[in-house]
Amino acid sequence: MCADASEQVAVQNYLNGCGNATQVITVVSDCTMSNEEFGINEIKVFPNPTNSTININGNNTIKTIELYDNQGRVLVTKEVNANQTNLDISGYTNGVYFVKITTDAGIKLEKVIKD
Repeated sequence: MCADASEQVAVQNYLNGCGNATQVITVVSDCTMSNEEFGINEIKVFPNPTNSTININGNNTIKTIELYDNQGRVLVTKEVNANQTNLDISGYTNGVYFVKITTDAGIKLEKVIKD
């Protein structure tokens, strides 16, 4: 995952809150994000940065999406059960958010910037 120090803390707080100590965060300096072990690299989150709506498209069925603030608090949980969806974040303040995308193939966490 590509993240600065404060974002790493937010993600770790999220994982600790899930009670899943077996999850591992990989932080890379070139901001290349992948999750090949789950085969869910084909999930696209765009536009990023955004000022209103995030579009999420995937080649697997998206079960749920969750929006987290930079302190790891859940702001939105949305049931999807489709290959594409969107999420309106226009009502939130500018900053860094995380979108947890759960699919048939696994889970992907994406950083989204609202400006």
